[in-house]
Amino acid sequence: MAKKLTYFQFEPATYLTGSIQFCSLEAQGLYVNICCFYWQRQCELTEENLHKKFDKKELILELIKENAIKIKKGNVIIDFLISQLESITSCKLKLSESGRKGGLKSATIKSEARLKHLDKIREDKRREDYIREEATETKKDFILKNQVEVFFEDLPNSIQLENYCMINNIDKISMISRINEFKKHASSKYSDFMEFFDHFKRWVLKNPTFKSEQTTAPISFKPPKKA
Repeated sequence: MAKKLTYFQFEPATYLTGSIQFCSLEAQGLYVNICCFYWQRQCELTEENLHKKFDKKELILELIKENAIKIKKGNVIIDFLISQLESITSCKLKLSESGRKGGLKSATIKSEARLKHLDKIREDKRREDYIREEATETKKDFILKNQVEVFFEDLPNSIQLENYCMINNIDKISMISRINEFKKHASSKYSDFMEFFDHFKRWVLKNPTFKSEQTTAPISFKPPKKA
């Protein structure tokens, strides 16, 4: 099958929005190689042979963790390639059956109709992808906004704040009391919690004096000790 059909369908929009994007670039490069090797073997590959062919255990585990590839009963599973192979196989069987029943001419006509139908499906898919890409930025902004809210909820009890206060001899309660004030200065986009926490630390250092809710006496923070 793979020799007769030398290519598989690859959709950039699906790839760029999939879980594979959470993998390192090195792991993504390995993933493309695995897909090609997997397709060439008609989607039949054991986990043992995968490791023999690609001696990159850590990168393979990274791909498995993000569900880019799966292992079931010792066999490698790449869902989108199996789906394509099954679709092609099913289409081939149906055309073959049509040829036996209605003759080669009838099968050819149905094949052409099928191809036209597939072309229409692809065209509709391209339009959907375009609409999806247009909405991507808006969707990302919404997700990031909700993510920042979660960061603020996690900050008071985070191990990062605990360690920072302990190492620099800073009162944790005083730091926590500054969180609401920091909300006015926080960005709407952070790649992860550590970037968010680093911004909070820098902001506190630049604005060390504030009035406590329980007293009018100013409290000052000392910059962290240099190692």
